[in-house]
Amino acid sequence: MKIEHSNIRAKSLNLPIDTGGDGSAPTLSFGDGDTGWYEILDDNLILAVGGTDLIQITGGNFTGVSSGNVRLDMNKIPTATSTNIIPNSTDTDTGVSWAGADILSLVAGGESGLRLVQDSWGTSLHIPEITTPTAIADWGAIYAKADNALYFQDGAGVEHTVTIS
Repeated sequence: MKIEHSNIRAKSLNLPIDTGGDGSAPTLSFGDGDTGWYEILDDNLILAVGGTDLIQITGGNFTGVSSGNVRLDMNKIPTATSTNIIPNSTDTDTGVSWAGADILSLVAGGESGLRLVQDSWGTSLHIPEITTPTAIADWGAIYAKADNALYFQDGAGVEHTVTIS
């Protein structure tokens, strides 16, 4: 069906479109026909652009179609350790989260590892107290331990107390 130069005015409009299509020929397409939307399964919508599937929408989740793409869980309320902005859709306990009013939390493995906190004094960076981490060659680590000291560990695993004067 093709409608040209028409205005449709209604309080509601339901245009049932069959399930099906694919990225190269979306069911609801625009322009030359390889950009648009199609329903791959019931309640599972795909956006294709230029014949390539880009975004999948399922139950409030927005996910890049390829495995490992970014995922945004719209129906999930983030906590200090539960993310809803996930940089790799296959690693759902690592990402960006909310730890409270004016507190952004970076979460890895379901643990809050770094927080940015905004208060009346400005923005501060918070790291949790941990035990001495396992060294990673060619990487340094800055961390706090239960003795209230700040440490730097070099890639060889040598631990140095950070002193500020």
